[in-house]
Amino acid sequence: MMIAAIKNIRSNDTARRLLFLYLLNVSDWFCTVVILRSGYFFEANPIMQPIINNIPVSFTVKCLLPMLLILYACFNITDITKKQEALARYILNAITTVYTLINATHIVNYILLFAFNS
Repeated sequence: MMIAAIKNIRSNDTARRLLFLYLLNVSDWFCTVVILRSGYFFEANPIMQPIINNIPVSFTVKCLLPMLLILYACFNITDITKKQEALARYILNAITTVYTLINATHIVNYILLFAFNS
C-alpha cells in the first residue's frame, strides 16, 4: 500500500503540492520552537499557544497528524474528479502562500535575533 502511495505522489501534481505544504508546515513548527527558545518572541497562533512548549504534543499536532492526513489523501487521491482537483489546487496554493509567508517571517526573525544579539 505504501508503494502505491509513493507512485501516486510521483505522478500526481496535487500530491506533490501536499508534500510541499507538509514540508513548509514542519519547517514552521521547527523554526517556531527554536525561535521561541530565544525568549524574544511569542507564539502568535492562539491555537498553538497552549501546546507549543510541549514538544511531543506540538510535534504530534504539527507534524504527525498532518503526515497521516496527507498519506490518507495520497491513497485516495485518484478517486477525485477534475473539478475537485482544481478546487484542491486552489486551496493548496492559498495555504502554501500563507505558509511561505510564515516561513519568510521566521527568516526575518532569525536575522533580527542574530543581528541584535551579536
